[in-house]
Order: sequence, then structure tokens, then C-alpha cells
Amino acid sequence: IERATEENRLGGPQERAEFSREVAPLLGVIADAVTRDAMINHVATRLRGGVPELRDAVSRAARGSGNQRRFNRRRDDEPEAPAPVEPSALEPTVGYLCSLALHSFEARQCLGEQFETLHEMANQLDGIPLLRKILTERSESDSPASVNSFMASLPEPERLALHTDPTFSEALPENPLDASHQALSEASALALEREDASIKAALAEPGIAIEDQVKLLQRAKEIAELLGSLTNRAITTDRFAPNARRRKTDNSWKNRQSKE
Repeated sequence: IERATEENRLGGPQERAEFSREVAPLLGVIADAVTRDAMINHVATRLRGGVPELRDAVSRAARGSGNQRRFNRRRDDEPEAPAPVEPSALEPTVGYLCSLALHSFEARQCLGEQFETLHEMANQLDGIPLLRKILTERSESDSPASVNSFMASLPEPERLALHTDPTFSEALPENPLDASHQALSEASALALEREDASIKAALAEPGIAIEDQVKLLQRAKEIAELLGSLTNRAITTDRFAPNARRRKTDNSWKNRQSKE
């Protein structure tokens, strides 16, 4: 990996994916399952790729080289393998914020000043606790070793959620600070729209008390004002926005497929 980095062979997602296929046979000859799995996690983090994908590539390489028996070897007295772990829920917009915060100290500084905003979004968007954890526990270093160490400290569901998010393996945008502001505005708008929808549903319920109606209508008015403010100062992205709100974006956000 160090040599490939020096040779500029790991510049983009495609190059890193190709390189992971090259190292898969090397990982496949590691006989000890615990050591092999730890190394797969380490390599996947260094390459900013998904652990499941690399594990599958290692398994295929082992089968192709005749190492499948050793790869799957298990003593009779060993316990059965645990059930597969499912990744924790992660909103795509929040996943992108997590990726920025993981790999950019500048982004972590920016988002770390927005804890009140993140707190307000927590009831509407999945993954905010994970983002908070990144902001409070990540070190100042942006080195691959630092990222790998932090990823190893996370529970498996959170680690899987980050690895399976498509932005985790993408290169950082040219300006992580601008990207952080844009993504945060998108997340705020999405959270407000969901809260507004829940308010409309509550107002449609029969027998709602007058005082509750007044509170809900006042909050709906506040949400409308906040959304108007966000619309005036934020660039809505193709990746996260509903079709009705899409417009042109800068180069770091172009051609992102909508995950809504």
C-alpha cells in the first residue's frame, strides 16, 4: 500500500478498487481467521473501501488458488460463526457528513461548531449520534493510520454503515469546508421537511385540542421561515434533494445520484 501510494496508484476509487483485487490473494493465504479478518479490515480502511467487498474478493481469491479449505477451516470444537451483523441506519446526507468529518480536520472543526443544529436534526435523520461520535472522538490527524484506529474502535454496525456508504471511498472534495456547509444545509432542510410533514399529519388528526393546534401551527410557521432561509443561502444538491428542489451544483457535488 505504501509503495502504491508513492507511485500514485491509489488516486481514485477505481484505482483503489483495482489495487484491492491485487492484494486479495495475499490476504487469502493467511490461515488464522482472526488475523485474516483483522488484516482485511485494516486494508479496507487504508484503501477507503468496503470491508464486505474486500472479504468477498479474498474468499474468491482463496477458492481460485486452492486455499478455500484452509480459508474456511474450523475445528469441530469451535463455536458456530455468529449471525451477520447489519449496518446501523445512516441517512445518505449524514453519511456524507460522516465521511467529510472522518477524513478532514477542517470539516470536523466546522461541524463541531454545529452541535445545536445536529441535536435538532437527531429526531428526523438516522446517523446523527455516529456523526457526533466522530466529531468528539476523532483525533486532529487525518492520516490513514488515524482513520484506521478510529474505525477499529467503532462497534461493528457503525463501522459497516460507514464502509457501505458510497461516499466513504470517494476522494475528498477540493474544498471540504464548503462541502460541509452545503451538506449540513441539505441535512437541515431534509430534517425540517420531515418535521413539517409530521406536523401536517398531526393537524389532520380528528379531535386535536385547540392549544395543540396553535403550537403546531406556530412551529409550522417557524419551519417555513427556516426553510426559506436555507433556500436563500444553500445550494441544493442532486445527490440528496427531492426532484422539486434540484438545481445546478458546484463541481464537488455534480452527478451525485439521489439517495432519497
